[in-house]
This record gives sequence, C-alpha cells and structure tokens, in this order.
Amino acid sequence: METVRVRFEPEGVEVDVRDGATIHEAAAEAGILLEAPCGGLGRCGSCRVHASGGLRPPGATELEALSGADLAAGTRLSCLARIGGPATVMVRHATVRPLRVEASGPRAAKASPREGLGIAVDLGTTTVAVSLYDLADGRLLDTASALNPQVAFGHDVMTRVSRSVAGDADALRDAVTGQLDRMVRELLVSGDDGCSDLSEIVVVGNPAMVHLLLGRDVAPFAAAPHEGALIDAFTLPASDAGLPGAPDATVYIGAAISAFVGSDAVAGVLATGLAQRTDPTLLIDLGTNGEIVLRANGATTATSAAAGPAMEGVSISSGMRAEPGAIDRVRLVDGRIEVTTVDGEPARGICGSGLLDAVASLLDAGAIDASGRISESYDLAPDVLLTQQDVRALQLAKGAVAVAIDVLLEEAGVAADDVREVIVAGAFGSHVSPRSLVRLGILPQAWAGRVTFAGNTALAGATAMLLDPAARARASALARETSTVKLATHPEFQRRFLAALDFPPAAPDERDR
Repeated sequence: METVRVRFEPEGVEVDVRDGATIHEAAAEAGILLEAPCGGLGRCGSCRVHASGGLRPPGATELEALSGADLAAGTRLSCLARIGGPATVMVRHATVRPLRVEASGPRAAKASPREGLGIAVDLGTTTVAVSLYDLADGRLLDTASALNPQVAFGHDVMTRVSRSVAGDADALRDAVTGQLDRMVRELLVSGDDGCSDLSEIVVVGNPAMVHLLLGRDVAPFAAAPHEGALIDAFTLPASDAGLPGAPDATVYIGAAISAFVGSDAVAGVLATGLAQRTDPTLLIDLGTNGEIVLRANGATTATSAAAGPAMEGVSISSGMRAEPGAIDRVRLVDGRIEVTTVDGEPARGICGSGLLDAVASLLDAGAIDASGRISESYDLAPDVLLTQQDVRALQLAKGAVAVAIDVLLEEAGVAADDVREVIVAGAFGSHVSPRSLVRLGILPQAWAGRVTFAGNTALAGATAMLLDPAARARASALARETSTVKLATHPEFQRRFLAALDFPPAAPDERDR
C-alpha cells in the first residue's frame, strides 16, 4: 500500500497515511479529532481546514459546499478532501489526543502463570485502551491509550455502521486495526520485549465495534432482530484480526450479552463482581455507547443508551481528554466559577468531568436555565469556552442515560430508592462529581450518597480474562445469564427522552448555597 505524509499545524504532528485517505482520516490517525457532526458526509461544513500540497481536486459535494474564494484560499472539507501526495493541513480548532504510552509500576494481578506476554484491549467507540502484562506473574508492564480513528467516520456506532454499509467497510477496518497494531508495537518497544514474546491478546468492546475490527458484515446492526451479530466468545490468529505486529499471538474476543450490550459490559460485570451482589446494585458505564447493568432479585438485566461522546469531552467546542491542562473540576464559590486542571497546568480545554461540573455550576449560578438555554458562551478560562452547542450535546447524552436507567429499573420491578449502590465506570469514572451527576438529572437525587467509582472496568475485566483463562468461562456464563431491555422498541422511550432533556430544579439545600 502506497503511503503519503501529512503534517498538521500548529501541532507539528506528522503521520503517514494511505494514498487517497481523507484529511479527516489522516487527522484521526494522528490523534487529532476534527468535528464532523454529520458523520463525514460533507453536509454540515464543520470540518473546514486550510490545506496545501498533494490534494486531489474537490468533488461535486465539496464544490457545492465551498465557494470559489474558499477554495482559492486553500479551504477544504476535511471529511471529503483526499490526499494524493505530501500535504500540510492547518487546523485551528481541534482536540489533539496523541498515543500515550505510560510506564507502570510493579503492580500485579491474579494470574495463572504461563510463558510470554499478553495484552488486554478495551476497544471503545471513542478511545482504545490497552495494557501489557507479563503472563508469568501478572505484572502490569505498560499501558497506552489513543483516539479510535474511526471517529473520522462518525462519533457514534450507528453512523459508522451506516458508513460501512455504504462502502467504507475496508477503510473503517484499516483505521482501527492500524491504530491497534501501532499501539501493540509501541507497548512491546517500551517494554523492551520482542513481538515473538507476545502470545495472547484479549479484546472487549461492543459487537458492532468487533465486527468493524474484524471486517465482518455489519448489516445485523442496521435492523431488528439483529441476527448474525457476533456475541459468543471466540479465538482467532492475530493476523486474521489485522495485527501483523503480533504474528505469533492469538486474539480472544470476549462474549457479549446482545447486539448492543457488548463484551465490555460483561467485562465490567466480571471486574466489579456485580453478579455476586445481594442488594440491588447498578453499574453504569458513561461512555459513548452507555451501557447499564442492574443486579437485583437474583437476576441481571442490561440495556444500552446511545449517549454520544460528549461525556468523554468529544464533540465539545473546547473538549479534550483528561490530560495535563484539561479542566477537570469546576465549582461555584461565592458566586464565582473556579476551575482546576489536570496536573495544575494552564487550561487548554475541558474534559468530560469538567463539562459535567461546568454545566451543573452554571445551573446553580442561573447562567443556564432548566431548558438548557445559556445566555451567552461562557469563558471558563482563556480560550476555553462553554457554548450553547456544548450544553445541548450534554443534554442529549444525559437524557439518553437517565431514561435508560428509568426504563431498566421499571422493567426489573425495582424502585430507585431500593438501589443500594451505583457503580460508575468509564474513562473519567474517577474524576466526575456525584453531585454533578445528580444536579444534571443523570442520576436521581436519592442516589447522591450511593455513588462509587470503578474506573475503566472494561479494561479491568479484559485483564482478568487475559491473566486467568478460567475467567473467560465465567464471563461467557455471565453473558448468557443476563437479560436485556431494548430501548429502541420501548413504546415510552421517545416521550420520556424528550421530557428528560430539561435539567431538574436545584434541591432545597442547593438553593441555599
């Protein structure tokens, strides 16, 4: 495959991509997230960039969207403009999320000792997270995380399914396998171990993401009854999973519960011991494809909510991941907004936990009303804005999750007040404020003191399956024993969703702050 080099300014990031890739695809591979609310179809015009060098001529759709003056000035739509040679792209507004490899301390997990190295993978819709382990003693050697470059084809699963059906299946697969292969190679280099020592990779994720990874037909996800979706666990050679950097390894794909509640949710149930709980307990993964699992009355029930990526700091005007400089906490103190950032660095953007705090604090301050209307864009820090569009994106996410919880409890015959513990998982699960979750109406007021945080339970469960093969059988059993509630066909979902978009009034004690 012939490749060309693209340089992104002002970050100075360079990446080699296949000849003919779009600028948006190249940006995603470089860890640069460009906004494309329309899913990269050239309809919204949000992904405009200035580009020069080896670019192919614009097609009809791009010519219709851009004026002659725009094109003469080098403006292109990154979702449509294709690269045909070395090029330079100037990006003014983007989230930069480079591959991060982090050396880890001598932490160890329970393992069934055997030779070689193993990698656990959480194949998320927005972020791919991986961990490298020594299988002999369960030592964690390194971890890495990176943007899932499939965001260039749409932020949510169903948009990517549509793009795959429309003819982009190979490009979608190449994007994620290329990223995962780079991450595997980087981990092995950082761990000072050769590829030949890598023997096993365990992957968890929602079934649609697994299909896209393996190049399988995604038609089962386009319409009910979703027959043909891969939900049973299976093993295949790493080369068949598009990972040439691991020639001697096998890949184990974890069992899923249904077509839309994946092996990442099963991994979370495994990691938290949810199935052993005797009191009603709820596990909520606040990711792009929010998955919610309830254990009550000796049974486990699950559902999924298309929350979108807002809670991960994606699709937000100043959004970024929880890296140095990200606003991660926002408080209202004596009528003024105060922020803190990751590592105390100067504010560069806002991550998911900061977004939730910011909207909750501005609700308390009266700058945002119950309908979500904000009087004007709010400066949280120099060059870090909270806009009306950001608030609306969060409302859509919070409405989806709140209704999913409500319907799940109702179907299981459990009252909200009966739930003893609410386990919040997800990439920012250790940062988000329980008060903000309640203030925004994501969780009921009664749960304010019942929230615990578990971090990335999907990766933790994948790790358990990697280090202890017996855990794979337990995970498969959990998947079989869990029933599902389908929100899409629930007769009350749309009405409840619209009603849940508004923010609740402040509790009496909050009004007195």
